[in-house]
Amino acid sequence: MLASILAAYGFKPHEWIIQPFGTGLINDTWLIKKDDEEYILQRINHNVFKDPYAISNNIRSIGNYLQQYFPGYFFVMPIQSTKKQDIVQSGEDFYRIFPFVKDSVTYTSIESPELAFEAARQFGRFTEHLSGFNESISDVGDMMRTYLAAVSEEETDFETIINVREDYFVAIVEGYLSEMKAVLTEEEQKGFIYAGKFMIYMQSIRFLADYLMNEVYYGSKYEGQNFNRGVNQLYLLNSLKEKEERLFQKVRQNKYIFSTAK
Repeated sequence: MLASILAAYGFKPHEWIIQPFGTGLINDTWLIKKDDEEYILQRINHNVFKDPYAISNNIRSIGNYLQQYFPGYFFVMPIQSTKKQDIVQSGEDFYRIFPFVKDSVTYTSIESPELAFEAARQFGRFTEHLSGFNESISDVGDMMRTYLAAVSEEETDFETIINVREDYFVAIVEGYLSEMKAVLTEEEQKGFIYAGKFMIYMQSIRFLADYLMNEVYYGSKYEGQNFNRGVNQLYLLNSLKEKEERLFQKVRQNKYIFSTAK
């Protein structure tokens, strides 16, 4: 199956090494290699993304916008098939290929406040660049969901391990607002922590719904994995709610100051 996909991009399948890549929960991802050439091949989960072509068009539109208005900004675009398409369809499956960014590193958990600050700053810069792109929606809440705990949603030691790291929260706020403060309205700044609570709650519901629907969305490696993921997120949400006022007090002590929002 993957050989025909590679051929659709003009690659000779027998020349390439294909191996699973990453820890993503939704799409299937492979690294394909030949000598010094490397690419990322993905099969899009169409049970989740009902219109893969719409997603592809959005990526292309954003890439074109950035090339026009911020030509020096690094943004990875999908390569096109021999038919000049960003997506190749095979039966009910949809595939895309991106250039692999050499020497890039992916973190499944954030290991220091400095790393959280830099990730938030880069996301803020990306969002700021798209502030004139009327189809863009920023979601710093999912960044908070991912970075605030020392462990991922796979952790099952709920009570003793899952806890919001306050210095990481401050780092995320400062990193993001270092690029976005001039763009965000006062009301949007007040909704900063609400975004985190909302995304954590929504992710918990998604995991629990997938558990009840026999893992068609995220998949699982053992019975009850998505149930555990959902409970994990509820513990993270409770920790964030318990520390909410203290987190805002910490932010007020730094250079980015905004009012408490309940």
